[in-house]
Amino acid sequence: MRIDVLLLLYDRPEHTLQVVDSLVAAGVKEVRAFMDKSDRPDVIARQEDLLGRLRQQKGIHIDVERQPQHLGLARSVRHALDTSLAEADAAILLEDDCVLRPGAFEFFQQGLGALRYDTRIRSLCGYLFPCPFVRSGTEPLLLRRFCTWGWATWRDRWADFEPNLGRVVERLAAQGIAVSDVASDLGTLTSSSAYLEGRPDVWSLNWILEHYATKTFAVYPCDSMIENIGFDGSGKNCVPTSEFGTTPGARVPEWRFSQLFHCTENEDMLKAFMKEHGLKTYPVEGS
Repeated sequence: MRIDVLLLLYDRPEHTLQVVDSLVAAGVKEVRAFMDKSDRPDVIARQEDLLGRLRQQKGIHIDVERQPQHLGLARSVRHALDTSLAEADAAILLEDDCVLRPGAFEFFQQGLGALRYDTRIRSLCGYLFPCPFVRSGTEPLLLRRFCTWGWATWRDRWADFEPNLGRVVERLAAQGIAVSDVASDLGTLTSSSAYLEGRPDVWSLNWILEHYATKTFAVYPCDSMIENIGFDGSGKNCVPTSEFGTTPGARVPEWRFSQLFHCTENEDMLKAFMKEHGLKTYPVEGS
């Protein structure tokens, strides 16, 4: 099975190099990177600095595709996955602030192989929210809610992506599911005409809700395998906050993906956490 490792780039050299260092430490040899275009001189200067430093990296080959026009985050994600999964069977997608902790790459690699034909599973998510989840040893957790901070999927699952958020909401409504009942923060966002019309540069709502619409799951490690370093004010779609900080867990050499653990208490716990903090990860309406 071919698994591509994808990295989205823009203009954060220091963040990006931490991510690349974590990939090198994980033994990753090949990365497909996608750099969005900007016409701003300050952004262009940072991009050239980043590209120069990436060319000096040892132990890893980073193939950078530079976009001929500005795409923004949502279209960049779609372009990277559509391009990769036209050939690859699966892909691991990292933004430039998602640092792999020891064991993260094994989690993705082993999970993509073990769950390739398990269509209950739509995504693998490397970051685990800082909730006191009920766990069953080191077995991976099943949750309905997807998280973008270091994740992976397969070609056949990504083929279901619906770029029109309104259509996803309509599909849920046809099943008698109100988004506000799924999660209050998602309900707030999907009641916004700006979000329904696709004006904010966001794609993740569509994929989060696809899990609910298809009754599929995201699989998470028992402890967060990703450190998100983008809550320092440098990110576009989130406010500075420490609420999403996590501590490393023990490295798991072999993940038991045949024994996935699901608990409704965990779903309720995450729903309550995101009711308080979820909107901090999305841009202000209309931005």
